[in-house]
Amino acid sequence: MLEPQKQMNPISVWTWIWVTLMWGSVFYFTSIFNLKLSSTLFQFKPFDPEFSDVFTIYGFFIIVMVIIALVSMVIKRQLDPNGEKQIQRQKEVFEGKREKLFVSFTGSLATSFGFGVLTAYSYMYLSSLLGFAATFEIAHVLYASGLNLIAGILASILVGIIFFSLKMLGKLPTPQQV
Repeated sequence: MLEPQKQMNPISVWTWIWVTLMWGSVFYFTSIFNLKLSSTLFQFKPFDPEFSDVFTIYGFFIIVMVIIALVSMVIKRQLDPNGEKQIQRQKEVFEGKREKLFVSFTGSLATSFGFGVLTAYSYMYLSSLLGFAATFEIAHVLYASGLNLIAGILASILVGIIFFSLKMLGKLPTPQQV
């Protein structure tokens, strides 16, 4: 049983930032691919940014990702100040009671879809400042973000395979105790 008077070691600010940068970057680039793909599949206005524009906007996107990481960290700490829910989840995953293959499935779907929308709107708002045009219909953004769910599913499976492999090798860390 968890003792509420004890607190777990909080995840560091840097961990929040690095994890957000990692997944945000993955979903940024898959979002660009899916914006291009949905342009072709659904006959929306073509989207094919220059290589240099992709990385220029990515530079701005990094700032947005850091802000997202910090806001997410604050919200999580408000919702679970003692880390009890996180410890319980870790324990259930370790015991094999949940998420045997798809790790953080709903989180991966929400993140991949959300970063799809964020990527499209980043292009729309920053492109005019950078001297090129990028406009999207709402349907284009939704279709591309929907296609980006495939990346979310694959990310969830990849993390699940890593966890499963570590568990089979006896290398999966035990859940943190309070």
